[in-house]
Amino acid sequence: MIWCSFCSDDQHSQYSKLLLASREQVLQLVILEEKAALLKQYEEEKHTPEACFIEAAIQELKVRTSLEAFSNFIFNSVLSAKHL
Repeated sequence: MIWCSFCSDDQHSQYSKLLLASREQVLQLVILEEKAALLKQYEEEKHTPEACFIEAAIQELKVRTSLEAFSNFIFNSVLSAKHL
């Protein structure tokens, strides 16, 4: 659950909403949006000197995705082991 602590006063509370999302939902939405933006930018700029930075960002995103999958696997394995 995500809660915005600065939105607790009356002045801002009329604009605040409580957002409920699982960790997986947030990560998936953020990662998919970032991946789409990077791939679009790479297609537009692949023949420029800055393309190497976009490629590095894409590679870092792949690493983050792999680490997230690995951490989920470990977490689920630990939960499964506790139930044995």
